[in-house]
Amino acid sequence: MLITTGRAADLCGVHESTVKRWCDGGELPHEVTRGGHRRIGPRHLAALISREGLALAVFGDRLRDYLEAEELRHQEDDFEALARLAYYWALGGDGRSLLAMLDHQLQAAAAGPFLDGVVAGVMARVDQAYHEGRMGIADEHAVSYLLRDLVVARTVALPHTLGPRALVTCARGEGHELGALMARLVLRRLGWQVHYLGLNVPPEDIASAQLDYRADLVCVSITLAPVIPEIRQVGLSLERIAGQAPFRLAFGGAGLDAVSGDSLPCRPALFSAMTRFESWAKEISQAMPPRQSAGDSLT
Repeated sequence: MLITTGRAADLCGVHESTVKRWCDGGELPHEVTRGGHRRIGPRHLAALISREGLALAVFGDRLRDYLEAEELRHQEDDFEALARLAYYWALGGDGRSLLAMLDHQLQAAAAGPFLDGVVAGVMARVDQAYHEGRMGIADEHAVSYLLRDLVVARTVALPHTLGPRALVTCARGEGHELGALMARLVLRRLGWQVHYLGLNVPPEDIASAQLDYRADLVCVSITLAPVIPEIRQVGLSLERIAGQAPFRLAFGGAGLDAVSGDSLPCRPALFSAMTRFESWAKEISQAMPPRQSAGDSLT
């Protein structure tokens, strides 16, 4: 897979004219198409990035692998190679390379495709390895907490805003936090203020927090609890206070795209992918006025 000079410039963080100068000066080996366009192989671009000490040199001896995986994503919207590479780093506890990948990928306007394709993709591989007996609980926890820490690190680094308010939490009995943390990251990147409640929050406590915080949006992550009964219980608890603190309600979890919220209390929006959730949250936020105070609770 060959890389254009414009794309190489983006990857190097330089102007395209600089890449062309490297090519013409013999510093960057390349091919020339019949139309006279320069095309660069990942191996040669990786060598130049390393030699020049550019930002992506942080990937070290896996830089060529990263460039090939990133170009596959760029050209074909295929995250599979990035997910394989992230899984390799996660198994080795290589948080530095994972953080570099996260930082580079989050330069895009939307975070959802990367979170779905790579972060969720890594966890799907972990889940498969665990159920096939190739991975124990300790390794599963090590990978999931490494990813958790990276998502949290990039969330708390974002500036505070005066955007609409969201309450994000995990449902009662929920022991997996990564989905809720990814939702928080998505919302913060879109300019929302987020109050985060954490794991295993009963329906009545979610409603109590909503009365206190008066969020425009309540987001609940649910994967392990009996899904529909718990969604109904959360909705009923929130329905009782809806007149005092109006809000939209959303649930996130595997398989929820196939469920209709029309017959459930509060008529929640249901999502099983961050890409769809991100688009929806962006759309509704644009119709909401700014708030008077900014902040993000990390409890």
